[in-house]
Amino acid sequence: MNCNIKLSFILPAKSPLPDLEQKIQDIFDSGFNVEESASIELKSLYQAQRDTNENLKHTISDLMKNSAFTSYLQDNVYTLRDNRIVFQVKAESKNKVQGIVHDISQSGQTYFIEPKQVVGLNNKLRELEISIESEIQKIIKEL
Repeated sequence: MNCNIKLSFILPAKSPLPDLEQKIQDIFDSGFNVEESASIELKSLYQAQRDTNENLKHTISDLMKNSAFTSYLQDNVYTLRDNRIVFQVKAESKNKVQGIVHDISQSGQTYFIEPKQVVGLNNKLRELEISIESEIQKIIKEL
């Protein structure tokens, strides 16, 4: 969302730099966050992030519909470990869920496993986060 921000505290009322003022208004929202539309690349990265999140939701939904998979879980929910989606797998079923072990409960009864089906999507999300941050820094630097 592009908001027309009054930048009178930054620039005088009659700005000697109207192009710069317009560029600032095009880049930042009213909270001085960089707009998704600040660059074509940034807009594309945010769209890819939304698409990847949607794919991740579908993958999780498919896993939760699989009764064999859910039978290995302590709870039919997922959680985050190191910003990665993981499932709480019963210790006795840890070898039945292929994926990456991120944590083990203090009791040792629960393993927090990122199933192989979501590893690639979690990786893609992390790459997009890094690219978004890089593009934002580039936009600010160019300004």
